[in-house]
Amino acid sequence: MPCAPQDSDPDVEDDATINPELAMLSLPSSLPDSLRKTPSIVTLLQLEIHMHIAQADDALEEIRSHRRITVGIYQFKRANLGNSEG
Repeated sequence: MPCAPQDSDPDVEDDATINPELAMLSLPSSLPDSLRKTPSIVTLLQLEIHMHIAQADDALEEIRSHRRITVGIYQFKRANLGNSEG
């Protein structure tokens, strides 16, 4: 990413190398306000917002899917096994 700080030393192995999920991401929203005003960064900020919205939509759809499965299992149990809790 342009203007992102490059603090990594290629000779030093850190936790991010071993566990990529711990790697620090340089997202446009993490840039200082003075750099956010450039047109290219504004475009990147808008893309980041769209990606966050898409990620939220995917998470909500997954929750809905799990809820439908749970309700279906509960209805099956109730119809076929009665209303016993155990």
